[in-house]
Amino acid sequence: SSAASDVYKRQAQACSRVAEWRRNVGQDLSISINIPPQLLLREHIEKTLLAHAKAANLPPSSIVLEITESSFGQDPKLMVNVLHRLAMVGFGIAIDDFGTGHSSLAYISSLPVTKIKIDKVFVDKIEDNADAAKLLESILVMAETLEFDTVIEGVETESQMRILKATGRRLLIQGYYFSKPESEEFWDATFYQGTIPEYTVPDVKPQPRAG
Repeated sequence: SSAASDVYKRQAQACSRVAEWRRNVGQDLSISINIPPQLLLREHIEKTLLAHAKAANLPPSSIVLEITESSFGQDPKLMVNVLHRLAMVGFGIAIDDFGTGHSSLAYISSLPVTKIKIDKVFVDKIEDNADAAKLLESILVMAETLEFDTVIEGVETESQMRILKATGRRLLIQGYYFSKPESEEFWDATFYQGTIPEYTVPDVKPQPRAG
């Protein structure tokens, strides 16, 4: 379909661009690519994605394919099979918008997933809602137990950053707190100079964990 062709085209372009940026800065930059559910069910998707990575001389391990939880409602058994094939050829697999669907961490732990991205809705209320903070903490505890890399999406304020830093957990943070999304031209100019932006985080001492 034209939609699939468009996704494949953009993925090929992204691989090429990231490979160029890696050469410019001399570091192993990685890229995350959102894969729509309908594309996952296409035959031999792993061969097409792998071909694009090889054409750009980009190792598959530097590419993380982001799959939304809702994807598993399409055809669960086939979806699991596809994810295993993608992982086998070296791609990283991440679950995007975790917590907004119906899958559980227990179910996801049976998949070749290395990263989960906690949806923004779990962060929005942690500043003034104790229950929201406890819910997020419980998800982080389980994710840590299952040894997932955990990304917190939608962090916008210093207060949210301080609360997350105080957990003492190893987290990857993304959101407007650091920067709004920049254009491809911005990153072209930045990486062309061989530099990588540095961002500061609040200096917060982790709180003692219960038990």
